[in-house]
Amino acid sequence: MNENTDLVTISQMGYKNGFKTIFRDLNLNLGYGKIIALLGENGAGKTTMMRILANIAKNSTGVVKIEGDFVGFATKSKVSYLDALSGFQKSEKLKDVIEFYQTMYADFDRERVNELMKFMKLDLDEKLGSLSKGNREKFMLVVAFSRVVPLYLLDEPLSGVDIVARNKIIQSLIKWLNEDSSIVISTHHIVEIERIVDEVVVMKDQEIIIHKSVDEIRQESANSLEDYYRKIYS
Repeated sequence: MNENTDLVTISQMGYKNGFKTIFRDLNLNLGYGKIIALLGENGAGKTTMMRILANIAKNSTGVVKIEGDFVGFATKSKVSYLDALSGFQKSEKLKDVIEFYQTMYADFDRERVNELMKFMKLDLDEKLGSLSKGNREKFMLVVAFSRVVPLYLLDEPLSGVDIVARNKIIQSLIKWLNEDSSIVISTHHIVEIERIVDEVVVMKDQEIIIHKSVDEIRQESANSLEDYYRKIYS
């Protein structure tokens, strides 16, 4: 961790998908040790921004850096992106997927894998194709949090999990974080993450219209975070 460097620096970033402009002139700085809620309607660009930070979506314009390095090969060891695991066959066992990631990433922590698998109540010998939607999402989180990195990007985690389990899992995952690591969570389930969020970023009309700490929001409004968000969009 470099105390003089933001974890994420985005300056005048633009991105087009074909002829469609997803956003233009985006500016954002994110620090260390934060849980950031990334909010916005479908199509606002939340997933695209995460994919750019993870070096999956290419050809953005402007400046995009993680720990002072331009997004690219140098930042692959700094970011863990919630992977849909679409590149794996349904017949593959969970332990095979884990072994693949352990081979791919030097920061993959096998001890943490075992703890997370136990916490999520998942079986290493189970096949990907036999997982329910909720258990598949739990396993995606296991894979994401088994890496030890400064930045975790979670795009709509646990949408297929029931509300009680979702609340418990999202709040409990924090204990596996390093003190300086940050999480960006894109979700429509604002109520469940409100108690753990430090900052809020709201995207609308191809721009970031809000970036504030939750404390600032509470000083300005007595409403819940969900009510605050709905008021912005109304």
